[in-house]
Amino acid sequence: MALGLAAAFVFSSCSLLNSPPQSVRWAADSMVDQFNALDGVTEVSTEYSSFEKGPTEMTPRRERVWSVRITVDVEEDLPVAAEAGEHGALSAIATEIERAIEEGADLTAAVTLQIPADDDGAPASLVLEGMEDCLEFSTPAEMAGAVSQLRGVDGVGVLVSSESVSTASAVTLSQSDPTAVVDVTDSSEVDEVVARIEELPGFGTGPLSTVEVRTRSSAEAPVALKRINGENVVFPITTDCTGEAPEGDDAGLDAAPAAPLVLDAASADGRVAEDRAAVTSFLDDAGDAAGIRGVTDVGIAMCETGVGEQVQGTAVIPIFEIADSADDGYEAVTAVWTAAGFTRTDRASGTDFFAAADPQALGAVEVTIRGTADGIVIRASSACVVTG
Repeated sequence: MALGLAAAFVFSSCSLLNSPPQSVRWAADSMVDQFNALDGVTEVSTEYSSFEKGPTEMTPRRERVWSVRITVDVEEDLPVAAEAGEHGALSAIATEIERAIEEGADLTAAVTLQIPADDDGAPASLVLEGMEDCLEFSTPAEMAGAVSQLRGVDGVGVLVSSESVSTASAVTLSQSDPTAVVDVTDSSEVDEVVARIEELPGFGTGPLSTVEVRTRSSAEAPVALKRINGENVVFPITTDCTGEAPEGDDAGLDAAPAAPLVLDAASADGRVAEDRAAVTSFLDDAGDAAGIRGVTDVGIAMCETGVGEQVQGTAVIPIFEIADSADDGYEAVTAVWTAAGFTRTDRASGTDFFAAADPQALGAVEVTIRGTADGIVIRASSACVVTG
């Protein structure tokens, strides 16, 4: 049972006196009460945010739109699935959270299930947002199982330095993003960790279809080192809940990787540096097109083939700070890409895939974009550079 309830308020462009309306607080409190009652939950906290919308033709007055992020902390050493007489289970908690989100249709909510480090593995986060059935990549129970598998892999963890102690999750799975993110404390162990993940039961399917393995330092942001995919990954290919197929075909899933650039050592180092600057600019330009720049994370990573280096970058554009919908920003960004010669190669589980006309061009050559509760998420990677 829960030990307590903490509440925090975050506001965008408003005073501290401008608190959430009673209807929002009642809906959030009802959800919190449900989570507090779940076996295995130790604490529930809430964080409200808002932005000002309008005016529009339909709504002549400006109005403030509210949402809530709820964090649910659970006990150590909870089983994935409950046996007869067992206390609590991650899969049951995750399933109940999703049900509560879907029943709270009048409340925009995202819930993070926080799993502490314990005898079963490293700290982990499971982000549940409630998805349309046709867009749901995995069930909450499947995600709970995948989180438990990944957090128990030897070498997965969060770096603790003498200067600061990181409380970040070592494993993160989000219902709105099919890529699982895993942090490794020692960059020299990345290949070993990748090999262990590829041996996990169910790797290549569901929430383990794509795993991004990163290293973390106390002084720098996490840097993606390797992204691994199952050989027989099957994603639902729909543009929305109508079941209609997108324009084009799904050849992007099976497309062979572009031939790498083979350069001498000096030229390779220079090219990677140029790619990094170009990818950073590419992500900034996407924010400008959407109307607001986001937080970017750009680093140098191993190529997916395991040979050579490439630049990989991510940007989270906080579009809901300036708009009530991501649609216009999304279309503005993709229109800029199309004008620059990029073509959409695929759509998988709500993610659009784009590729440059020249797979060895400077900067971003492969790009993905999707909408999430945090905003528009863009991932970009450069051509693979091999020192010959």
